[in-house]
Amino acid sequence: MSEKEDQFRDIAVWNEDSLGIIVIKSTEDGEVRRSVFSELILALGMASSDENIGAIVLAGLNRNFVSRIEMCSDLTCLLHTTDSLSALLSMVYSSSKPIYTILTGDAVDIGYEMALLGDCVISAEDLRVGVSKNYLFRLGGSVSSLRFSDIALSGPVAGKNVDKIFPRKDLLGDAKKFILDDYWASRPLLRRRKLSDSRIAILEEHRALIEDYSRSKKATAISR
Repeated sequence: MSEKEDQFRDIAVWNEDSLGIIVIKSTEDGEVRRSVFSELILALGMASSDENIGAIVLAGLNRNFVSRIEMCSDLTCLLHTTDSLSALLSMVYSSSKPIYTILTGDAVDIGYEMALLGDCVISAEDLRVGVSKNYLFRLGGSVSSLRFSDIALSGPVAGKNVDKIFPRKDLLGDAKKFILDDYWASRPLLRRRKLSDSRIAILEEHRALIEDYSRSKKATAISR
């Protein structure tokens, strides 16, 4: 799995040792374009079928991993986005490779849900993770977050909202060493067990998201 500039704009991909690295290119304030999800689906599919890759790593580009998606202007756009999110969750569910997330920056709301796609979430010690009070799940987070005891937006705590924490200074090197020592063939089976209810859950999440969108549109129309 090597990077092809004409294939990916919102992510970067490469192989490093036996790891398939996928880096999400968010803006400095953590926004990603909606097209990032179709690119992630493609990259995860490529990595999952690559015999030279033993594990997949999701990572970010800067001090803000992901915190929001590019806004939709109409219902058609929202429905297209929810379809992409469902397809991404299905790809993660079906991947035969262990998946790790390395957080060098804040993972907030949708960013935290994206982090939870990993079987193991590895974090620097000086960032924020979790969801805000008014956030509506949209990427299976109502199921994937159940593995942790407290997902309210806060600092990282191993076993509480992330799996592993390393000092920022040596984060990438320590995380890579941990992954190479840790990954094992049964992780995808455990992931499928944990996400067994995710396909129903994401339908309920998207129904709530669409209802919230419709309410906000009605409220805007009334206020005019």
